[in-house]
Amino acid sequence: KSRSNDFLPVMNATEIAGVPMISAGIVEHGKKFEIGVNRENGSYRKVVMQGSKVVGMSFLGDIRNAGIYVNMIRNRIPVTRDRDKFLRGTATYADVAAGGEIA
Repeated sequence: KSRSNDFLPVMNATEIAGVPMISAGIVEHGKKFEIGVNRENGSYRKVVMQGSKVVGMSFLGDIRNAGIYVNMIRNRIPVTRDRDKFLRGTATYADVAAGGEIA
């Protein structure tokens, strides 16, 4: 039985002019979302959060650990610690285990 609040994130990955890019979930945002943007070492990372959940992300250039964010979006894993690290797009699997509620 399908629930009306089921969430299926959209994910896109491509390479443009040799630069990898990946996005998932909500990349447009409004007042109800918190946005983190990180521009370091020629890369761009944007993370969209709603409450304690990551609901979207866009990484351009350095796309390492993008799978972590896609997994958090798909499984609605809440961020319980190090929120700024998640918003900067620099979280690792260890951070998810320490700062997310893993079932």
